[in-house]
Amino acid sequence: MADLLERRWQLSIIYAALAGALRFNEFAEAITGISPRMLSERLRDLEAAGLVERKVIPSSPPSVEYRLTTSGRRLGPIIEAMRDYARQPLGSAADAPHAGLTREVAEPAELADCHATRG
Repeated sequence: MADLLERRWQLSIIYAALAGALRFNEFAEAITGISPRMLSERLRDLEAAGLVERKVIPSSPPSVEYRLTTSGRRLGPIIEAMRDYARQPLGSAADAPHAGLTREVAEPAELADCHATRG
């Protein structure tokens, strides 16, 4: 699953779909810079993974909607948290080294010393 979500545009597509069912062109408008070919490929990947479902609406001409499955919607809070984190100003207290750690963590130099003595 992680390798699927690491691919470019996947999180943007899921984020756009959090608003509800979207048609292909609505995704294309919501995600600046994605090509139609890439959008189509990524939607197929997400559908195959069970995160997005594709629904053909019988009309003239037929239209297709995509919506998140229950598994896809479970990613919503994670993506929202990542978005909120990315919007924090650099240099804030939350970005300070070791902010929020509940246990001591060795500094890289201490780790190097530790590995050198194991020899």
